Amino acid sequence: MTKIKLLTINHIEPVGLMGKDGSDLAKVFSNTYVVQAANQILEQNQAEAAQFLGSLAGQSLAQMFSFVDVKNLDAVLNQLRAFVIQTQDPAND
Repeated sequence: MTKIKLLTINHIEPVGLMGKDGSDLAKVFSNTYVVQAANQILEQNQAEAAQFLGSLAGQSLAQMFSFVDVKNLDAVLNQLRAFVIQTQDPAND
């Protein structure tokens, strides 16, 4: 019988989250839960931690775009582009 080593994310204490808008709430959620989970995986395997974050981003995008009408896709992609630019601007930290 082959032993399979599994990655684990230990219990992360649930806390209430608040934000001024959806974007702010997503940032708080990410900093509270996603970063903790990624750090726990990082302690086990650095490559798997990167894969976890990439897969999480991919799943989030797939979920987001599943609700977008193809006619509105350009507008949504422009909003996404603007958000990425905004988050990379040091003045927004």
